[in-house]
Amino acid sequence: MTHSTRKTLAKVRRSYTGETTRAAKAGVGREHLGLDACSPAQLELRALLARLLLNSGAASALSSRNGVSTLTCYTMILSPRYDDLVIITRAELNVMAWLVPRPETKFFDEVPGLRFEAVSNHTRGLRLRHLPTGARMVVTPNINGRFGQADGGDHDYIRAADIDVPLSASEKTLLSELPEPTADARVLLAGLVTRFSAIDARRQWAIGQWFEDPLNRPDQPRGSLTRATSRQLAGDGDAWTLRWEEHPRVEDVARALTDDVAGLRGAQAERTSRGYTVTFGDASLALARL
Repeated sequence: MTHSTRKTLAKVRRSYTGETTRAAKAGVGREHLGLDACSPAQLELRALLARLLLNSGAASALSSRNGVSTLTCYTMILSPRYDDLVIITRAELNVMAWLVPRPETKFFDEVPGLRFEAVSNHTRGLRLRHLPTGARMVVTPNINGRFGQADGGDHDYIRAADIDVPLSASEKTLLSELPEPTADARVLLAGLVTRFSAIDARRQWAIGQWFEDPLNRPDQPRGSLTRATSRQLAGDGDAWTLRWEEHPRVEDVARALTDDVAGLRGAQAERTSRGYTVTFGDASLALARL
């Protein structure tokens, strides 16, 4: 791929994701925007993140507590790369605290198996590693999504379990209790994560981090930090259902997954009596209001 082609793709991707051109350029692939092309480890991690981010409140399909869904209240830009998932945010330590358990906790609220691996004092970037899959994440305030060079030494101010802390019994239980999506379903669920903060370049739809409407449409309520919003992502195998209150619009989620530019290639949406059903391969994702 030529430099000019990659830069053109990066500019298109940026218009949907809110990334800088440099951050978007790090994630584009050959002739595609790179929102869905990833390693098997990344795919598994992203599908897991979808089930944690999109289960909250009284309607949650999870049997255990879940603090990861709190991340929908933070201002973040997701910058997916083939073998990395970068979260760009000014609240990097707070965001990591909802992702990685502290050593003294019982590992109930965060992503099971996610660990702190390294810090870069230059960029304030934090590198994370998911023990069960080996997948990487970066949480950084750097607008280009850079981690930088890892620093050695003592980092006592970072209160997070590091990669030397093995999987706990409670984490193993949580992972074993989660329903297992098929390969096609994983792609659909991962697509929800990579479009977490996406906005249509033509301003026809917006996801708004499942918290607010960035297009400020008059029929949409404002996001609230004081009100718990219920979401429920449930299913098994090929069949999944996602229901939620408030943001975003049901049709916006269907459009984001099937957009002709930034959508998941091969995904199709069909209107139903309750909302939409998005299909990809043999997998289906029903979308509806609670």
